[in-house]
Amino acid sequence: MIFGKKKKVKEEAQEPIEIGDGSTNAKPDFNSSTWHFVENWATDKLKSARIDNDSNLDMNRTSILRGRIENLIDLINLKEQA
Repeated sequence: MIFGKKKKVKEEAQEPIEIGDGSTNAKPDFNSSTWHFVENWATDKLKSARIDNDSNLDMNRTSILRGRIENLIDLINLKEQA
């Protein structure tokens, strides 16, 4: 086996990808398949988290789980806030 010096590969800088109109006021497309996927994923995770919340957890884990539940609810409710 022959070992040689590793060649350094120069990485080319990539241009940032623009999303929406590039402004901070861009709104998600709530009719897109991506949004429906995210909404279904978050709903499933929320159901699972609520079941876990009903189990016998210590105070720290319960607090963390309730924070996660709140975040999932916020994500699901984005559509109504738009």
